[in-house]
Amino acid sequence: LGTAVLLGVNWFVYIYGVNTNQIVETSLGYFINPLFNVLLGAIFLKERLNYWQSLALGMAALGVLNFLW
Repeated sequence: LGTAVLLGVNWFVYIYGVNTNQIVETSLGYFINPLFNVLLGAIFLKERLNYWQSLALGMAALGVLNFLW
């Protein structure tokens, strides 16, 4: 039930952002979300990334930073 509520809130915020012409901010949130999930996994679940995963994460982070400028 909790997951369904969070997913519903997620879609509501996405649709609200698109309808209020906040497309860039909405898409930026969707680009940052996977990076944030990896960070939370490393902190709370003590997951470790290998070299290639770290490289991919760094490239994705650079892509998000590039999107900001």
